[in-house]
Amino acid sequence: MPLLLTQTAAFLSPKFDSCQIQGFIYNRLILSERALSCMARLKTAKVTAVNIKIQPDHNPEMYIRLLELLLKEKVIAPIQGHDRLMIAFSYPQEANKAILQGFIITFTDLDKDTTWINISDMIKVSADQIPEIPDNLKPNARIHAFIFDSVSHLMLLLLDKRSVNSICKGLQNLCSDQRIIEEFGSVDIETVKDIQYINDIIEMSNEQLNSLKITISLPNPEDLSETKMRIVERYKQAKIKKVEHNEKALPGGMALSDESRALLYISADNGSAVATGRRCGKNEKISTVAHPMQISFPYDSSKNSVYQEFGKNADAIFRDIQTQRKNDV
Repeated sequence: MPLLLTQTAAFLSPKFDSCQIQGFIYNRLILSERALSCMARLKTAKVTAVNIKIQPDHNPEMYIRLLELLLKEKVIAPIQGHDRLMIAFSYPQEANKAILQGFIITFTDLDKDTTWINISDMIKVSADQIPEIPDNLKPNARIHAFIFDSVSHLMLLLLDKRSVNSICKGLQNLCSDQRIIEEFGSVDIETVKDIQYINDIIEMSNEQLNSLKITISLPNPEDLSETKMRIVERYKQAKIKKVEHNEKALPGGMALSDESRALLYISADNGSAVATGRRCGKNEKISTVAHPMQISFPYDSSKNSVYQEFGKNADAIFRDIQTQRKNDV
C-alpha cells in the first residue's frame, strides 16, 4: 500500500481494508501521495476546536446521530461566496465509540450561469464555448481531519490553510439545514478561544477598563463550574438563549464585576468578548474573536503521519478544555 495510505490507515477505522481506504482517499477525497514527503524531517501540526451544542436537551447519542445525519444526507453548506463545506467521512473509534473521527471537506461550487471571459482576448465567452463540468466534480478541495467527543461535544480540527472561524461558520450553516432543524432543533457552534486573551482582559481591568462587550450562546449547564452554572440557570429560567452583555466606564475606567468575570470565562467556548482600555501603560483593544485556541506540536513525518500524531494528542487537548470549563472564577 502506498505511503500516504499506510499513514492514513491508522486514523481511519481498522474495519476498512487497504482497498477500501484506497478508494476513499483517491476517489472521494482526491488526496495525493505528494501531500506527504518521504524525507525524514520535523514538521508542526496545528489543532483548534469548536464547541457544538444541541439546545435545550442533549446527550452523546444525539451528537452521534447529528454527524451521522449530516453524512448520510450529504448536506452541503456555504462558507463564503462560492466556498462550500460538507462532512465527507465519519466513523467511531474502536476503543471508544463515543469518539468519532473523520474528515470535513471544503471546495468551490462553480456558478455555471455566471459570465465567463477569455482572458487572452478579453472577449466574453458564449454559452456553447463554456466547458461542461459534471455536477459531482468540485475544484479547490481541501481536507480537514477532525476528532469529535460526543460527551463533551467538542470537535478538534487539524488546521489546514482555512481558518477555524470559516470552518465554524460552515458547520453552523450545515446545522441550519431544515433537515437538521427538524430532527434536532437549535444547534449552536462556537470556536474555542485562546484563554490567554480572556486573562488579558482581566489584567486590563486592573489598570483601566473602558468598555466590555461579551456575547454568548448559552452553554449546557453540566459543562460548567457551580458559579458559572448559577448565572446560566438564571438566564435559562428567563428563557434567554443568547446574551449580549455591554458595559461602558465613566472616565478613569471601571471595575470588573464577579458576574462579568464569570461571563468572560463562559465566552471562552460559548461566544466572544471585546474590551478596550489600557494595559501595560498602552491603549489597547482585545478581541477574542481574532484569537481562537491553537495548539501546535512537532512530529517526525518519517515515523508518524500527522493523523497519527493528531490522534495521540487528542485526549490531552479534550481534558484541558474540559478542565477550563469546570474551573471556578
